[in-house]
Amino acid sequence: MSQTLNVALAAYGMSGQIFHAPLIAAHPHLKLACVVHRSGTSAKEHYPGVKVVRHYQQVLDDPDIHIVVVNTPNALHYPMARDALRAGKHVIVEKPFTTNITDGRDLIELAKHQSLMLTVFHNRRLQSGFKT
Repeated sequence: MSQTLNVALAAYGMSGQIFHAPLIAAHPHLKLACVVHRSGTSAKEHYPGVKVVRHYQQVLDDPDIHIVVVNTPNALHYPMARDALRAGKHVIVEKPFTTNITDGRDLIELAKHQSLMLTVFHNRRLQSGFKT
């Protein structure tokens, strides 16, 4: 892989700051390109090259964003992931994937239809308790 993929975070709360942003920034083929920050600018302070936007729609409208990380409250996972897929973005969703199985199946089918990657971020999947 030689192409750098631009990633947007849907939020810059605890998970954005502690889990997602550092992992994205450390990967040689990913660039933390955009963060939705409803107020404040701490993402810009931590990652000076990042674009800070106030509205999620700005991420969806940006043709330079390849991947969207949906790291918002659980009830928003489905509509935000759905909208990102419809906008032609690959999507990473925090757990829980969705709040019900119907929404989960809908996202999987939409991703297949759009030929896009869709996955769940599960940062503890390799820990011994989960592996057992």
